[in-house]
Amino acid sequence: MRIHYDVHTKGDGKSFLDYYGMNAFDEDLSKEYTSIIKTTPVGLGGGAYQFVIDFFTNHTLKDYCEIIMGYFLEKTIDATLDRLILKPLISAYKKLRALTDDSGMYARKEVLDIWRISIELKDTIVFIYSIYPQSIIENKDKILIQLAKSYKNLIVEGEIPSSITIPALYDEQNFGKGKPVYRAPLEIGEMIDTSDVKTYFKYWGLNYQYSHKTGVYDVEEERLVLGEYDFFVG
Repeated sequence: MRIHYDVHTKGDGKSFLDYYGMNAFDEDLSKEYTSIIKTTPVGLGGGAYQFVIDFFTNHTLKDYCEIIMGYFLEKTIDATLDRLILKPLISAYKKLRALTDDSGMYARKEVLDIWRISIELKDTIVFIYSIYPQSIIENKDKILIQLAKSYKNLIVEGEIPSSITIPALYDEQNFGKGKPVYRAPLEIGEMIDTSDVKTYFKYWGLNYQYSHKTGVYDVEEERLVLGEYDFFVG
């Protein structure tokens, strides 16, 4: 697992404001995962202190979805499965958010959020983006269950999508080669209203590496459309 986030530098230009409790967070993760946490010092612009988390596992999409369904439907209790479903990560993250320090020496906790989680499997990568504050934490399990229910509908002539982006937003202001555009949410300057949790369960964006196709999956209608839209990963 890899976690990356930007941080604001202090006035001396040599050090930066980090979160109170990051050492404990790192220790908690290291008990469950092989992990690395990286920070990049930036100016005072927006987008800092938003975690980008990349999780890697040696499972196929089919195997992973079967694990998800078994885990949630049978309520399996297993430490290995807990790690695959990212339960220890979420627990450590919530613990980090609960820690506070009012000395002014640390970054403000209210800006702590997860901007994106990617789950990289043997045959695909799944991107889950934030659509409002703490949306990934609140909806991760529901999204994974929906993925497990839908993944067979995403296969085109035997080909697994090389990437799955959740959600895909319909951008009415842009057209690619005359086609409607669906894209991933923007971290800064997003003009499309994504405050409704249903956004996660409307459209997903798909890329097929071998056939050079892009598609949009309508989750509610259980319908995959190829070629009629331009889809861009954010």
